[in-house]
Amino acid sequence: MQKVLLELKDIKKVFKKGSELIKVLDGINLNIHEKQTIGIIGPSGSGKTTLLQIIGMLDQASSGNIKINGSDTSSLSDKAASKLRNECFGFIYQFHHLIAEFTALENTMMPLLVRKIGMSKAKKSAEILLSAIGLGERLDHRPSELSGGECQRVAVARAMIGKPNIVLADEPTGNLDPETAESVFECLLELNETSGSGLIVVTHNHQLAHKLDTVIELRLGKLKYV
Repeated sequence: MQKVLLELKDIKKVFKKGSELIKVLDGINLNIHEKQTIGIIGPSGSGKTTLLQIIGMLDQASSGNIKINGSDTSSLSDKAASKLRNECFGFIYQFHHLIAEFTALENTMMPLLVRKIGMSKAKKSAEILLSAIGLGERLDHRPSELSGGECQRVAVARAMIGKPNIVLADEPTGNLDPETAESVFECLLELNETSGSGLIVVTHNHQLAHKLDTVIELRLGKLKYV
């Protein structure tokens, strides 16, 4: 049986707008196993990004319980939560958010350097990963010297380099043309298969979502398996 990496139990999120309470997430229950890939679809404003941020410990639920590798996260200090986030999660966004002054290699190395892994080891790991996704000749290029698709591949490599338990991708191909989007998505799936991470992708692209093991629609605060 595959290991459960993440458990969400009765997650609710309420925002206050003036005197009105807006219920965005209304009792979300979800388990993510190792190597499992999940696509989350749904209308704009349905709370997909909010759910992803709560899973990745970038936001807090109004109520409910989250376990990572079987351990409850509710009582963690900010420092402990930050450490766990860096060790357990990889993040990919619609815009690559690469550091403009850094090369593709340096951007990819960053998560390992944050963990205080040695420069030589981090560099070697980044070189191997970037070469595996077709960027071996672009290691010393800065983001301004790379295409949009290449930048997003670097962002994928950066998310994967620390071998996270779970990769969270929020519209990772939303800023790309269809052909490039397909290529970047395949790159993401290939690296994920190699790493064994759980993968959750928020996307408006239903065609890409259906390349994943499971597709879930978030609507009116509830999850529905598609």
